[in-house]
Amino acid sequence: NRWLNCIALSTDGETIVVAPWDDFTFDNSRIFISTNFGVSWTQTTAPAEYWNCVVSVANGRNLIAGGANPTDTGPICISEDWGETWVITNTPSTGLQNWTAIASSADGRKLAAVINSGPIFLSSDSGTTWRQSSAPIAFWQAVASSADGTKLVAVMTYGGQIYSSTDSGETWITNDAPNAAWQSVTCSADGTKWVAVD
Repeated sequence: NRWLNCIALSTDGETIVVAPWDDFTFDNSRIFISTNFGVSWTQTTAPAEYWNCVVSVANGRNLIAGGANPTDTGPICISEDWGETWVITNTPSTGLQNWTAIASSADGRKLAAVINSGPIFLSSDSGTTWRQSSAPIAFWQAVASSADGTKLVAVMTYGGQIYSSTDSGETWITNDAPNAAWQSVTCSADGTKWVAVD
């Protein structure tokens, strides 16, 4: 009976990952996984965090989670064994970072992570190393990736713009979208169709 802040599924739907955010009991903010279509659930060994986003790679084995920390840089954690073990990645530190969304290619190699007041960060080695993209500093709220990781789309809550990239985040362009407080975005596997909501 907790506030489920984010959810992710494998391609076949058999693996489901949820991350609660418990404002009152920090230790309850754990990541849970089901590997049988939600029939039963197991608490993973991911650390207690204010988890904002969780991603499942296509096979459901590889998981990526991004957190927020009121007093420090929130982590991005990676698991390659259905949540049995987790590694905190070496993300760049630009102050108090609140990871709002992470997108992954289908194989988990190419990642894009956005924060609510800062740049977009990229990884091409499953989160081992990260670099800042050329996207502007903004209140980024969500990001989505094509299956091969070459096409990315990201939306802002403040500033109301949608940006996209066709070269794995190396360059970005604005799009002719209505000015809105965008909350979420997704794209088709080939990256040619987008849906954004405010």
